[in-house]
Amino acid sequence: MKITNSQLLNLLTVMLCISAFGCSTGKLPDVLKKNVWIPETAKNIKYTKVGETHQVKYEDNICFPAHDFVNELVDKMSRLGWIRQDTDFLNPGLKLNHKRGSGLWSHIVDEKEAHDLYRWTEDFADPAGNIIRYWLQYRVKQNTQGSSDIMYQIKSCSLEMLAIYYPKEARH
Repeated sequence: MKITNSQLLNLLTVMLCISAFGCSTGKLPDVLKKNVWIPETAKNIKYTKVGETHQVKYEDNICFPAHDFVNELVDKMSRLGWIRQDTDFLNPGLKLNHKRGSGLWSHIVDEKEAHDLYRWTEDFADPAGNIIRYWLQYRVKQNTQGSSDIMYQIKSCSLEMLAIYYPKEARH
């Protein structure tokens, strides 16, 4: 049986998580089922508990720049009683993507893997002070043309998502 680099990385991540951080994996707990929106079309859904946080990672076939998806996410979370935040709770004062001009995706260059990463961050808070963070990401083979407007040329429909539930107690 041949193991791909991706499978090996996933296995090592889980092993490190369990040995170093006291993580667990398995079925989605009720707190995520009740509070985190996962589209019906999501695939490769993986749950991890890291310390006091609950994390769920999944993928979907949604083309860049996913405006409709972001709007649906905000609508679904609002219906669940969560309030969209304007600033990054981990970096106070830093505006989240929807508050940056025309709602630009963050661009990160991963030179080691030769990818351009485009990320969108959304934070939601409930009245009790819990936070749910959504990271949406497109991983695109690095642009070799050197164009400064590459963000508008992205042809990816492979959206990676990570939702992290931070209970109020875990943030203090």
